[in-house]
Amino acid sequence: MFKEFSDLRHIINFKRVIFPISITFFIYTFGWGITSPIFSIYVEKVTGNLFLTGVILSLTTMMGIFLNIPFGVIEDRMNVKRVLQTVLLIYSALALLYPVANSFLSLLLVSVARGVASSFLWLTSWAYVFAYTEKRAKGKEVGFFSSLIDFASAVSPIVGGLVAVLSFFRRSICSA
Repeated sequence: MFKEFSDLRHIINFKRVIFPISITFFIYTFGWGITSPIFSIYVEKVTGNLFLTGVILSLTTMMGIFLNIPFGVIEDRMNVKRVLQTVLLIYSALALLYPVANSFLSLLLVSVARGVASSFLWLTSWAYVFAYTEKRAKGKEVGFFSSLIDFASAVSPIVGGLVAVLSFFRRSICSA
């Protein structure tokens, strides 16, 4: 058991590509997670309906269910690094459209487009990690990538909720 933990010291020696992509996706996942507590409230205010809010919030994953296999076939024929860079830019641009999406239809369109980009983005990120990991350290490097994403997914909504609560209390104290 302790041998596995002592192997973690090799994180420093990860290839130059695994550490940066891991940090990039940590930041991406953390950023989205921080907004998630507030985003669901925003979507509910726009839709006025909890069911439609659920539809909007689940579209990213639903798109992946239908698109991961076809995108995988397409990705096999393309340069993974270029696809990853391009899709990351597109995905980032799509995130900027949410503040101007002020109706159910506009939220639906942005969420579908974001779901398509997200499906391609995650699929490509895993392909990139698998392609650039060293054979002898594949498990550790893939585990590091996955662990950072899981950590960001677990902690960021808590941080976002805390920030929302603190800003709410400050607003209510200042307005009193």
